[in-house]
Amino acid sequence: GVIANFINIIVYLKLGLKDSISICFFVLSCTDLACVLLHVFANAPTSLSGHFLERWNTDGGKVSFVIAAYYGPFYDISQGITTFIAVQKCWCVALPCFKNTFTRTRTVCIVSCISLALFSLHMPILTTQGLAGMFDPVRNRTIQQLWMLEISGKLYSAVGLISLVFTNTCQMIVIFCLIVLASSLRASSKFRRATKIAST
Repeated sequence: GVIANFINIIVYLKLGLKDSISICFFVLSCTDLACVLLHVFANAPTSLSGHFLERWNTDGGKVSFVIAAYYGPFYDISQGITTFIAVQKCWCVALPCFKNTFTRTRTVCIVSCISLALFSLHMPILTTQGLAGMFDPVRNRTIQQLWMLEISGKLYSAVGLISLVFTNTCQMIVIFCLIVLASSLRASSKFRRATKIAST
């Protein structure tokens, strides 16, 4: 959870982000940490709904709804980075002659593009909802209420569908890479065994 990801981040920073793998795992630890924290922060207001209403003049459930929207992009980025790591490992084993394809600079560019693209995907949702002060005649005071544009519902459906397709595609790519990786390692093991027998 939170502690494990904090430790991972500190370790990678101490070791230095000198290669593509350390960069990928550092970013993955950051996005996983963000997912865990957002999950906690999204559930806390609902659990303390009455306290939120009395102290901050807002409904905890609505606060949770707004915070939960930020979970999506970080989760998708985690999926994207995990898939990139799988592709990278598979590439290095299946095509050893091209193992230097994923340099540090290229990895930074790819990870940045993945993060930017997935944040852009969720940006329409994040920018079409929020909390705003509105007068509540029942309580006779201003309360932070959830506001959403009319198009927000359609945006949620569209982004949710794209995110679902993206996540499933990532999982299929990871499985494919695992199969290729296992086959390549098995073939390499057979070749070494045959070479060893021939030399003796």
